[in-house]
Amino acid sequence: MKRGIVSPGNDYTVTAVQSATSSKTDNKFYNACAGGYSSRFSTGYQLKDMTFYVGSGRITAYREVGSTAVGDVNAGGLVGRVLGYGNASATINQYENSPSQSGSLENITIYYTGKSRIEASCYSFSSINASGNLGNNVCSGGAIGYVLGYSRINGLSVIFEEGSSSSGKEAEYFVSGVQNAKNNGGDAGLKSEGFVGGAFGLVIDTQISDVNVIGDAAEKSVVYFTSSNSPNTASVGGIVGTLSRRKIASGTTLLNGATVKNLHVAGRAYSESNRGDEYDLYSGGAIGVFAITQGSIKITIKNIDVSDCIIDSVGEKSMLTYSGGVVGGMWW
Repeated sequence: MKRGIVSPGNDYTVTAVQSATSSKTDNKFYNACAGGYSSRFSTGYQLKDMTFYVGSGRITAYREVGSTAVGDVNAGGLVGRVLGYGNASATINQYENSPSQSGSLENITIYYTGKSRIEASCYSFSSINASGNLGNNVCSGGAIGYVLGYSRINGLSVIFEEGSSSSGKEAEYFVSGVQNAKNNGGDAGLKSEGFVGGAFGLVIDTQISDVNVIGDAAEKSVVYFTSSNSPNTASVGGIVGTLSRRKIASGTTLLNGATVKNLHVAGRAYSESNRGDEYDLYSGGAIGVFAITQGSIKITIKNIDVSDCIIDSVGEKSMLTYSGGVVGGMWW
């Protein structure tokens, strides 16, 4: 099954915007999602044997400067967000109270060109998560921005091809994200954070196998995160910004088989001050951050190949800054 929004020679845009006048109401989350094929799938959706052409598409979800709204901002070349639990507005906290996984994606190929652009950004400094709930994150991925509790993703590839369009200009970045939101009442993991990846932004409790991201050999496709407002942990990776285990069983293999080639993976962030390890930035050839929430849990990642890539982290003033050839940082 082959799908595309328009013929390869034409440009198009897909945009989801929370305007400057959008506001917070009782700490409820209002998400903004954009995807080349769909903004989101229904819970537990199954998709198999599909080829999707991003072409010269510009796929963007963002929150404007001045907005006080809180909620996730998600963008993906294929789909903005997929959940295997609850409903479209399910939060990480709700999932953790009664965790389960469903849904699958198998044998999916996404082709993009030098004019493709996927972006998820919170430009607003006024988006303050004052609740006890995790969320208000920016998640941007070449395939999917945000994945929570999917049973499996197998055989997914994101591949550069020469474009046939003679119109428009080359995109500065293939996948990018900006996070300027903050927290009130204490920072925490997965709370007002930024996640950018060549295939996925943020993946929680989902088993992934045989995933490939192949960039432009001549120019190195750029996967990029930035913030100028002391972001809580931010991560960028060739495959995934953050791969997180929250509730899935010990002994699970979360990633088995990954190839990353011809990418420039880069992050840049500014922090005015730092209290311990509060504000930190991670860039990794395959994974920005690999996180396990309990030290007694065993989770496996294996068979990862990174080649012909550039990995950069640039921290300004007090920002803690880390880079890794395969994984930017890991903790448990």
